[in-house]
Amino acid sequence: METYKSLLDDVRTCLEDNFHLSKQQAVNVCAVIMDIIFAPQCPSALTVHITAEAILLDQKAALLMTNIWGTPAREIKLRSTIKSTASSVRGAFKTDVSEFRSAFC
Repeated sequence: METYKSLLDDVRTCLEDNFHLSKQQAVNVCAVIMDIIFAPQCPSALTVHITAEAILLDQKAALLMTNIWGTPAREIKLRSTIKSTASSVRGAFKTDVSEFRSAFC
């Protein structure tokens, strides 16, 4: 019985290490972050990842995130994706604002 448990733990670890967000989940993460950053009431671009995580948790069924929440390894991968996507979107937003200012000022 002990061998079965250790085998099951090994399989679980392997599955957790190989987890990746689906393409649609990654698109949903990006869309949520873009909605937050480009919203007029965005409080701070530096806390976007925290707000995005709260929205993704709150709307997990609609955003196809139900297979992630409740599994710590998957939540860690999601947080990593949220942070890197937020950084990328922030950079694009800064570039857009800079180009807008240079075009009209």
